Amino acid sequence: LEKYLKLELSKEYLLKSLGGKKYHNSSSLVSVTIEDLKNIINAGLQNKITKSDFSDWIDFVWFSGYYNYEDKDQEMIAQIMNDLEDTEQLSDSGYLDLLSRVNTDISQNKYPKKEALPVR
Repeated sequence: LEKYLKLELSKEYLLKSLGGKKYHNSSSLVSVTIEDLKNIINAGLQNKITKSDFSDWIDFVWFSGYYNYEDKDQEMIAQIMNDLEDTEQLSDSGYLDLLSRVNTDISQNKYPKKEALPVR
C-alpha cells in the first residue's frame, strides 16, 4: 500500500498482493500526505504516469478504505482529492491544466487547512 502511494508499484500488482480486494472495511492503514499528492501531480505533469493511471490512483486512494489523511492536513487533502477526482474525463490539455492549477494552488496555500482549536 505504501509503495503504491509512492508510485513504486502498479495497481495490478497491488491488487494481486491484496488478493484482489479493492475495498477495505476496517481502520485505514496508510496515511496520505500533501507530499504524496504533490508527487502524483508532478508525475502527471512530467508524463511519468498516464492520465488513466493518475485517475486510478486517485480513485483507489480516495475510495478503497486502505488510506486515511494526515489529521493536520485532512481538509486540504480532501479538497485536493475532490478537485482531482474526475481527471479521466478531461481532455489531455484539460488534465494538464488542472494538474498545473492544483499544483500552483497547493504551493500558494489556497486550500483550507484545519484550524487549531482555541486554547481555554
